[in-house]
Amino acid sequence: MHPYVSYKPRTKAKTLRALKETEMFSSIRPVDQHSFALQISGRTRQIKDASILRALRSISTITDIDLYSEKNDRGRALPERESAGRIVHLFFDIDSTLTHPGIKELDRGVKDTFRKLRCQKCSVYFCTGRSDHEVRDLIKMYKTDDYGIAENGGIIINSTLPAGKFGDRGEPDKLILYMNESHIQYNFDPDQQTRKTEYVIVKDSIKRGSLEKAVAESGARVDIHESKNTYHIGKAGINKGTAVEYLTGQNELGLDRTAHVVVAVGDSKLDIPMFQYADCSYAVGNADPKVKDEATVRLREDAPKALAEIYGRLFPNG
Repeated sequence: MHPYVSYKPRTKAKTLRALKETEMFSSIRPVDQHSFALQISGRTRQIKDASILRALRSISTITDIDLYSEKNDRGRALPERESAGRIVHLFFDIDSTLTHPGIKELDRGVKDTFRKLRCQKCSVYFCTGRSDHEVRDLIKMYKTDDYGIAENGGIIINSTLPAGKFGDRGEPDKLILYMNESHIQYNFDPDQQTRKTEYVIVKDSIKRGSLEKAVAESGARVDIHESKNTYHIGKAGINKGTAVEYLTGQNELGLDRTAHVVVAVGDSKLDIPMFQYADCSYAVGNADPKVKDEATVRLREDAPKALAEIYGRLFPNG
């Protein structure tokens, strides 16, 4: 992982001294008048990204941090610094990422920014917990690429999969049947029950520990994905990350990762799996703190203004 840090004017010496005191960096190279490029030292190379971020954020003179990481042999890189000439594929969460928190409608500036991204030859996709039919409607309305990901990875729209189902409700059905037969109290989210591959349970209706105990006792092979107000119960191994991997891999798009770069944008814990797969991930300013720790870039702006910030980072001269 290679961090780039910007610092306040007239604090170069103080920032340099503080960076050296962390004992995490084998190289600290000036990039311009107000930034350094850092190289992680060999003995700290195994430290999680979050630990390095915390160390950098504790330095009061640092104003901005950009990171790209090489977590495996796919050559991950941060587009605005390292990916000139590569085709950018952006996967956007929707709620509280492209909307104001608590508002269902996408911000009116989204359509214009998407148009600008397409003019830059970017591919734009929705990757959301919303339902299949909602995402299909949004694809038409916002003129994104034909593919989309719904139900937190359970459905890949316009894929070669039967009915687009990347997941299925066989294992979640087993859990729900057990909970009903055992008289375990819970409530479905009434606004999210047109699902084909998952169940959505209101968090206030059952404690997570009780839900996990039911999963263990039922033997259902499911994952619990937690959002702000709900638990999404899906087949084990089905999430936004595995869906993006399926779509961009040899099964569908077959992207050459030396010529294409995958970017994920989100705000909630449901987005962490796609952050972990993507070459670069952006957490909007209002994102959950745990999500920010997983992102390669922590944006200054809250949703939906963060979308314009992303465009400016990717295309500073555009």
